[in-house]
This record gives sequence, structure tokens and C-alpha cells, in this order.
Amino acid sequence: MSLRQKVMAAACAMGLTVGAGLASRAMAQDSQIRTVAELNRAISAENLDPSMRTRMKRFDKDGDGYKETVGRLYFTKDGGRIAVSRYKRAVYSFAYDHDRLRPFDFAKIDKDCDGIFETEIGTNSEYRPPQCIK
Repeated sequence: MSLRQKVMAAACAMGLTVGAGLASRAMAQDSQIRTVAELNRAISAENLDPSMRTRMKRFDKDGDGYKETVGRLYFTKDGGRIAVSRYKRAVYSFAYDHDRLRPFDFAKIDKDCDGIFETEIGTNSEYRPPQCIK
């Protein structure tokens, strides 16, 4: 049973009607991705869908004209996806989605470069790499 199905079943058992947003929030809390180490475990080979290729794209997030941010999109075995942003090989944000449909369920950023994703941001928000990794 997938994580989404477990969340929905638990909600039904408690007599709750759960919309996609609430289920996504519960899954986000259950996914326990708070640190770079936990993120690396989530995107390790044993958790990824071998039939889906990881995608990569470069972005200019700081406006200097050079595409220094690398974004990678990983597809999980349970039907989800994780987008990871790196600047000079340092991970500073990620976005999680449980069903591969737009938009992502949530996104987090590490603003102080301590390896902990403490700030949740909007999935369509414009943001720049934190100053501490530049």
C-alpha cells in the first residue's frame, strides 16, 4: 500500500473526509524529509522508479546571466516525484509530490546552509539560492 493510500485509509478510519491538499500535508509530515541526509536517502536508487529517467535542467536563479543552479527531477517507486535544487553542488531546496501531477505538494528551503530544510515555501514561489552558499 502506498503512503497516500495509508493516509487516506487512516483518515477514513477516523471518520474524516480528506481532500488532496490535506492528504498531501499529512504525507509531507510523514515523509520525514528534514535534512540533506534524509533527502539523499529518499532519492537513492532503491527508492526510485527504474523505468523513469532522472531529468536535469540548469537555471539562472540569482540573475547574473549564468545558469549555476542545477535542478534534478527524480521519480519514486510509489508514484511520486522529488525535485532537488543545487548551487555549486550544495543542496538548498527540494519539492515533493505524491502523484506526479502539478503542482508539487510542498517545497522546502535551507536558508542558513545548516543542512536542515526549515522553511516551507510556495511551490510556485520565486526564490534565490541563500547567500551562505554563494
